[in-house]
Amino acid sequence: MNYQELVDKCKNAYKDHNLLLAYTYWKKIHEILDNKLDKYDESDQENRYKCYAEFDKYMDQFASQEIYDITDYGKEKYYIEKGYLDL
Repeated sequence: MNYQELVDKCKNAYKDHNLLLAYTYWKKIHEILDNKLDKYDESDQENRYKCYAEFDKYMDQFASQEIYDITDYGKEKYYIEKGYLDL
């Protein structure tokens, strides 16, 4: 899947109040960025900037509240898995 497909699926899952699925797509969006960045050495700032610019173009489609809710869900999930938070 590409960025736009994942953004659309993530936003639809969020609208359906399915934070688990939204967070899954959120992670996949970031995996695309990581994979693209891995192609370039850290000294290749020009190409790395292009990767971030493309990523930002798609991330700008998310409202602040969507970002907060999805990332907060992910943090809570991580804390529970690591035993930092008992519910």
